Amino acid sequence: MVQKRLPDNMIHAGELYPVTVLATTAKGIIVHLDNTEYTAFIHISKIAKGFVNDVNDYVSQGDKFDALGTNRGDKPELILSHLDLKPKTGSAPVSEKYTPSQHIPKSLDDMIADANKSYKDKFGSKEAKQRSRRRCYKNHNDFE
Repeated sequence: MVQKRLPDNMIHAGELYPVTVLATTAKGIIVHLDNTEYTAFIHISKIAKGFVNDVNDYVSQGDKFDALGTNRGDKPELILSHLDLKPKTGSAPVSEKYTPSQHIPKSLDDMIADANKSYKDKFGSKEAKQRSRRRCYKNHNDFE
């Protein structure tokens, strides 16, 4: 069976279209509209409400969904974000996997010591003072 790209005039806002995922790509998914000869592309940003890093975390080839027709852009498109899909099989968003050490609560004394050290590192060296003087001198000459 030959697949044809879905014409824009066949997508109507607010209507649900039963689709089957044919393939996943880095930029989105290619779906087949069930009971038709048409295929459509759904961009990665339209797959879930949150940030999607990898399409394969949310959908797989052969999955069936009801895609929603929208008119949000300059042309009609199909989206899956209305389904609020969640990542499959233990995959979690990056924000839940990674906790940077600088966000671990510290005591006030530790924070003040870190700020003082950072200030000294930035402005305490002889070279940093000279750079600061040259900038001030250069800026002063710009106004004359």
